[in-house]
Amino acid sequence: MALSSKWFPSGITQDEKDALELSIRNSKFTLDLLSKIIEREIESRSQTKLGDYDQASWAYRRADLDGQVRALKDILTLTKLERTTT
Repeated sequence: MALSSKWFPSGITQDEKDALELSIRNSKFTLDLLSKIIEREIESRSQTKLGDYDQASWAYRRADLDGQVRALKDILTLTKLERTTT
């Protein structure tokens, strides 16, 4: 499987792209570990606790956490060694 196109900056040569892809693929263990860490972080930020509603600004906190989850999910897609068009 090919990697996400986000890994490859524009303007690199094919040789540079091949070297980068090889380096990333050789880091599969590290990427898998990073995926697990990110998944735990997503899970912890996705849970709403009863006490979260005690403050008047709870909606802003929830929106902030939702934004963090969205960003973590975007990063998580990069740790999967699959082709995506984004």
